[in-house]
Amino acid sequence: MKKRILSLIMALCLIALSCAVCTITASAAENGTCGNSLNWVLDEEGTLTISGEGDMDDWKSHLYVPWTYLDVKNIVVNEGVTSIGNYAFSYCINAQSVTISGTVTSIGTLSFNKCSGLSEIVIPDSVRSISSDTFDGCTGLTKITVGVGNERYMTDEYGILYNKEKTSLYKYPSASANKECILPSSLDNIHKNAFELCKNLESVKVEEGGWYYSSDTDGIVYNKNKDTLIMYPMGKKTEEYTVSDSVKTIAANAFANGENLKRLVIPEGITTIKERAFENNTGLESVKFPQSLTTIENVAFGNCTAIKAIELPDNLTTVGQGVFSGCSGIKSATLPKNMTSVNATMFKECTSLESIVIPDGVTSIGVNAFYNCKKLKSITLPNSLKEISQFCFQYCNSLTKVKYYGTSQEWQNSLYIDQGNNPLKNASREYAKFTKTTLGSDGKTYIVVTVNVPREKMVIMAFYKDGKLVDYDCDYDAYSDYKVYLKTNKEFDTAKVFVWDELENLTSLSETEYVYK
Repeated sequence: MKKRILSLIMALCLIALSCAVCTITASAAENGTCGNSLNWVLDEEGTLTISGEGDMDDWKSHLYVPWTYLDVKNIVVNEGVTSIGNYAFSYCINAQSVTISGTVTSIGTLSFNKCSGLSEIVIPDSVRSISSDTFDGCTGLTKITVGVGNERYMTDEYGILYNKEKTSLYKYPSASANKECILPSSLDNIHKNAFELCKNLESVKVEEGGWYYSSDTDGIVYNKNKDTLIMYPMGKKTEEYTVSDSVKTIAANAFANGENLKRLVIPEGITTIKERAFENNTGLESVKFPQSLTTIENVAFGNCTAIKAIELPDNLTTVGQGVFSGCSGIKSATLPKNMTSVNATMFKECTSLESIVIPDGVTSIGVNAFYNCKKLKSITLPNSLKEISQFCFQYCNSLTKVKYYGTSQEWQNSLYIDQGNNPLKNASREYAKFTKTTLGSDGKTYIVVTVNVPREKMVIMAFYKDGKLVDYDCDYDAYSDYKVYLKTNKEFDTAKVFVWDELENLTSLSETEYVYK
């Protein structure tokens, strides 16, 4: 009997201990510490409360924040808390409200990033520091209010967050119903993403007399002398737009996230398109680039999914990474002749791209440049190419034909192909029948030609510039696999081989399929 009672007592103790462990585990998922003297609690209704005294922790990313994966619906920062840490409430996408106490003095980097459920936020008088990216991704914000006693910040009738002097614009509430707004002439800095995803905003005007910004009658924002286009309001209903001919530079994010603009003409004179200038502009179908364009920076047209074709000008010499990444609608692309490298991720995820010609002079193709271009069937590579980086052609499973303007020996010995490029390696290859050599001592450019024609035929090389014949050279008695040296001292961009069909019929020429570019 005693043994049975003892066993029963032990069993009850184990059950109690098990329940205690379970309770601690469940409780640990809903509370913890978030600063030296701060605690957090998430109640059953989804209210997250920060309590204690002092600063919150700063996190490296939202992934490290303890409540990131919990269902936070309301945020309360109690009296005694003096700062909101970096990434503190980032990705609390279900949060509907936030209450910030009057002891908070600073709000950190991306602390409310992607809080898309927030419609209003009140910043108390005590706040002395706000990161410029605090409210990035808050697509539901209709109003930002700053306490009237705040000495550092203010908001105006449009709900725009400024510093007290109205020289720096931090955030325009993305979901504001306003179709237009007027910016003060005192403004000298518009922070990155300040007008992010403002789908209702059709016109932005700048008061006269400012030293840094101006606007035109269409409500487009420029720098003072209008040589840089700062912002094209994403709510504009215009489907076709020609950039002003005074513009030299299109600024970062200038056309980002647009949906209505379909056709864009960039006039001669523009030299630079800055990073992410058109990123996520899903309405844009076509862009006409000027010959004056020399620079396109990183991800400038990233995820412009409606663009069908691109033709880049020959004067373009600086092309950043990921310029057309995610442009899933692009079927064809013409690259500039002066290009020397295809940078990393340039055409990554361009899932409709079917063929591409890499121009002569390109020496390298960067990491993931054509990653997952799953409809890419053929590619032409120059013999100037020395390196293809890893995963350039990963998942390009439709790639069946590679045309290489070099010999099989050059492919084997002069071209380095890194890992993750099996579709390229396994595709059938076609080698050039002739290649350009270095300049000869006589000042002429030599072309080495391998022909396969019967004896006593004449081989002719025609040289072209911009489609016009500029020179030709010929050689007689070409045997099978006989190498001849044909030459010119004229400037040319294309050369073609011709063979006489019959000596008696001097007007009949048969052009080979190989063209040197």
